[in-house]
Amino acid sequence: MNWNLIISTFKMIVRDKQTLYFSLVFPVLMMVFLKVLFANTMINGVNYIDFVIPGLVGMSVMQLGVFAVAFVVAQQKEKGIIRRLLATPMRASEFLAAQVISRVVISVMQVLLLISVAILVLSFAMNGSFLALIVIGIFGSFVFLALGFVVAGLAKSVEATPVVGNMIIFPMIFFGDIFFSLNNAPKWVQTISDYLPIKYLVDSMREVVVEGSSLIDVKGEILGMAVWLVVLSFIAIKTFSFGTKK
Repeated sequence: MNWNLIISTFKMIVRDKQTLYFSLVFPVLMMVFLKVLFANTMINGVNYIDFVIPGLVGMSVMQLGVFAVAFVVAQQKEKGIIRRLLATPMRASEFLAAQVISRVVISVMQVLLLISVAILVLSFAMNGSFLALIVIGIFGSFVFLALGFVVAGLAKSVEATPVVGNMIIFPMIFFGDIFFSLNNAPKWVQTISDYLPIKYLVDSMREVVVEGSSLIDVKGEILGMAVWLVVLSFIAIKTFSFGTKK
């Protein structure tokens, strides 16, 4: 394990102001805005803010996993940085490990920070275990990091990365039970939603933090994320390359 590479990758990410803004600042602003706007609104038998906070946390994990990987890796591929790195004694597995481990650590910090802000500032009631929430956050981070490598593999250039990423991310934001419940949506919409990776992540987080469920209680959602992790990892292996695509 190349810890120096992991640490340098971690530092590179935390110095990226755009990544920090969309991963930490923007979700907090959204929480405050929605708290003010829907303070007395109920949804699925709970206060709207209690419903939406796990959704925002899950969405933040998704965006960090997908875009923080896809943009950085696409840029490094296009500039030939990865190819030059792999010309050194560094192995490809070390590069991938650094990308994944550093972002999983940041994702855990992200989940804890957002929930802590919700508790301290918005009077959010945390009914479940922080440990269970961390485990779910790690699972979700792995899933969306795999998706990030898929996006980096499919995008032909840095400019194409946000286009490919948004084509995948936006439908999941809409169908993922993040901002509103789909209980009254058409059956076909609910069917699509039920099998999305973001839905598994958000539902498991919501059950833990709102209902106080344990990891055993959300084993179905964790299994769903595990299946997506296998599928997306397989697609990433087939689509991703370390050289610049022509």
